[in-house]
This record gives sequence, structure tokens and C-alpha cells, in this order.
Amino acid sequence: MESQNLADFPRPVHHRIPNFKGSYLACQNIKDLDVFARTQEVKVDPDKPLEGVRLLVLQSKKTLLVPTPRLRTGLFNKITPPPGATKDI
Repeated sequence: MESQNLADFPRPVHHRIPNFKGSYLACQNIKDLDVFARTQEVKVDPDKPLEGVRLLVLQSKKTLLVPTPRLRTGLFNKITPPPGATKDI
């Protein structure tokens, strides 16, 4: 990825889940999955390439579960959009 300049921030991509050019657009594909439409809670890892999925989950008024970075065991951060929330607030 580095040698072909496919990586995006943060760099270098070694020892992490790499972010790549087009990752945000790739994340948009989740909304086309039947399982996404049926679920009310979605667990998404905190890695940079999944930022678009986390945003889409919240925009879809679903509960987002995010594990604490580098914590091997423990609780998730639970983020629930408040009733009446819009993209602007």
C-alpha cells in the first residue's frame, strides 16, 4: 500500500489496520446490506478506515458500540443518538 501510494492518513500503515484512499466510499456499502437495515445496534472498531461506518450508523439512528482502543477486555462505549437528533446537531 505504501509503495503504490494507496495508503491514507495515518501513515505508515505498518502495525495497524491501514487506512486507504476510498475507505469512506467503501464504508457507504454497508447501508445496502439487509442485515444493516434490520439491526438496531452495530459494533464498529475504532480504526480510522471505519470512521465512515461509525458516522453512517449514527446517521441511521442506530446504537453504536465502539470498543476502547487497545483494551483487550472490557466494556464498549455505547453511543445512542438522542430522539430528534439531526445531522446538524
